[in-house]
Amino acid sequence: METKQSNKNLNVLKAPFEEWYLGKYTNALNELKQDDTPKELLNAQGLKQKDFYKKYIQPFAELDEKSLEMALKALCVNLRDTTTQDYSYAVCKQPRIGRQLNALQWLLPQIVDLKLFELPDNVKVYYKKPIKQCLYCGKPDFYIRKNKQIAFTEKVHLCHHDNCDMVQTNLGDHDINCHYKIWKQKKKNLNQTIIRNSKFYNGDKWHDVNVDNKLIRTFLDFCDKQYEENLNIEYTIQYWAEMPGYPESRQFMKALHYSELL
Repeated sequence: METKQSNKNLNVLKAPFEEWYLGKYTNALNELKQDDTPKELLNAQGLKQKDFYKKYIQPFAELDEKSLEMALKALCVNLRDTTTQDYSYAVCKQPRIGRQLNALQWLLPQIVDLKLFELPDNVKVYYKKPIKQCLYCGKPDFYIRKNKQIAFTEKVHLCHHDNCDMVQTNLGDHDINCHYKIWKQKKKNLNQTIIRNSKFYNGDKWHDVNVDNKLIRTFLDFCDKQYEENLNIEYTIQYWAEMPGYPESRQFMKALHYSELL
């Protein structure tokens, strides 16, 4: 995650971004809260919440991930539906994701692509590097241009429109709906604004604090707007999970469309 503007004092953006991001992340997790002790079940079993946890949850909570997986499989085998032999129970591991959380997860590789500063450590733990996906819309593996599939690679990570002149870096040669053009223009506008504002530093402490604040407002405004746009991304990030002890085939997390999460 090297930065390209090391000559500018952009580390001033790190702490405000960390506070902004972690606050948003906490709110996004609240979107996913579920009823961990249904009152209807407690009433039916005549249990208090702490007794329910001790009897039904704690035995599983004490297991490590591998043991938990085996125990849940055994549970499914033993808890067969007694009314019919046609069905059995199944427990599967589902991505813990929602629109807000997905938007925030996509924001991090976008911020890294800006190359303004290194992600703060408390934020970097949430970073997932997209593998063969459009950085702007999340489309995985390939996009369609003129009825042909164009595979995403390490360098090719933005969709182009049919009308784009793909060999041109001049954004004017790309369609208005081209994701390459949209994202490159966003980066260009932000960088120009930051460079312009950075020129106002003059060494006076109180004056330079005002410049810092203007840079911070500019950047967080960008983050707010990009987060809102990311809410429309239909795919989760596909990435290497790096889980020691698991087969490599299980460590690659394929992108999921929201229709698969319903």
